[in-house]
Amino acid sequence: MGGEEKDADVLAGQQVTGVIPDLEVSLPRPEPQQALSTQQALSPGPAKASQEELSFDLSFPDEDLGAQGVMEDTGGENPTAAQGVGLLDWDDLSGNDAPGADPNFTLGIGQEENQTPGLDTSERRVDMAWPQGTRPGADEIEVSKEELKAAAGFGVAPQTVFVAPAYFFRVVLARREIAQRLALEQQGLKKAEDQRDEILAELALRLRQTCATDDRFSSLYQQLARAGSQVSDAKRRLSAADEIGSAALLSLDEELEQLGQALRLAAETAAQAEAAYQSTEFITKKAQATLQRILIEKRNLLSRWEEQEQEVDQSQLEDLEQKKSQAEDAVAEAQTVQAKSLEVLKKQRDILAQSQTAVGGAEARKEAEVLTQADELQLRSREVTEMRKREIAAGADIGRAILALRGEINIPDEDRRTLLEMEGSINDYLRRVVLLERTDEVLDRQAFDRGRWIVILGVTVLVAVVSWWFLGS
Repeated sequence: MGGEEKDADVLAGQQVTGVIPDLEVSLPRPEPQQALSTQQALSPGPAKASQEELSFDLSFPDEDLGAQGVMEDTGGENPTAAQGVGLLDWDDLSGNDAPGADPNFTLGIGQEENQTPGLDTSERRVDMAWPQGTRPGADEIEVSKEELKAAAGFGVAPQTVFVAPAYFFRVVLARREIAQRLALEQQGLKKAEDQRDEILAELALRLRQTCATDDRFSSLYQQLARAGSQVSDAKRRLSAADEIGSAALLSLDEELEQLGQALRLAAETAAQAEAAYQSTEFITKKAQATLQRILIEKRNLLSRWEEQEQEVDQSQLEDLEQKKSQAEDAVAEAQTVQAKSLEVLKKQRDILAQSQTAVGGAEARKEAEVLTQADELQLRSREVTEMRKREIAAGADIGRAILALRGEINIPDEDRRTLLEMEGSINDYLRRVVLLERTDEVLDRQAFDRGRWIVILGVTVLVAVVSWWFLGS
């Protein structure tokens, strides 16, 4: 027994139940060991799943989502459970002892309370703060007057009426800046919430194999499947609209090519007809000039004979008459050719004008088709985007439902840490938005109104004086 008593002395202060041959000895309990810190709990363990291996692409995939219409499953195997680490039974906790009652709740290794039977406490991990998956309401954000004054930038309210206009202008300028800052903060808040929902949807997808068969999540995953099917349908409609529009534009391009060739041919033919007409016009003018010269020569000859009282030379006169007759025939023939050439030219000009009209009409139809196609594609793209948002929202609802179980379903520490960081960013944005929206609470309304009326009165007096001066001069 001396050896056993010595072992009992050595084990004093340890929380064990020793079994000695033929004798069971219960040893005294020591003080519980100190709980691990949050920083220790956040340290990566051997069971942590690789985030890169479980990446989730929420951008529009090029391929169709398939007949099920759900986001592509990257596998829902529980990486922690695969290595044999047990889960805490949160059903054994109730009331204020539950982790959900305190977001900073941590478990201490070495405590007998809330331990799952059969779980090796040497491998158990300390629980970090638990993400909510939602943001607090604006009315839940508490801000002080000092914070509102600093955010507003209105400055100290004036005590005298003489500086009230300066306060009025300072508030007007500050409000303009506040509106710009508020728009930026609201955009940042929406973007952060969208990113959080994408992370929640990614989490729901990776846990689908584990949770889809659970009655608590089956209806949510059915909604996710319907949303995915709607995304696929919207993408098919977008693709069909793009194909129809592309075919219509291709047909118009082919028509324009044919019309363009016809237009070029009509232009060449019209140019040739124009050159032929100009040639006949030149020949006609040349024949008319020849006839005119002969007539002048005959008149001059007759005048000279009359002045000199000479006898008319009939042979010479007959020769001129013959030349005159030939010239008149040449003029008539040239005019006939010119008239025919003019008809051809007019016809070619009409053909050219018709070709130009046809090309212009085809170009107008193409322009209208381009605009119609752009509107249709924009509409279908918005539809795809809206359906995609619904799909992400459905996945985010599943992620929030999983978070609400507070550990009943194992969630990798990396995901929880990312969600906590996102919620911290969202809360920061929300706090700044609330501050900027409530800046008028620190506005001295009486001083502001007094300054405004003084400014209005001053402007009125100035206008009256200037008008009187102009009228008087």
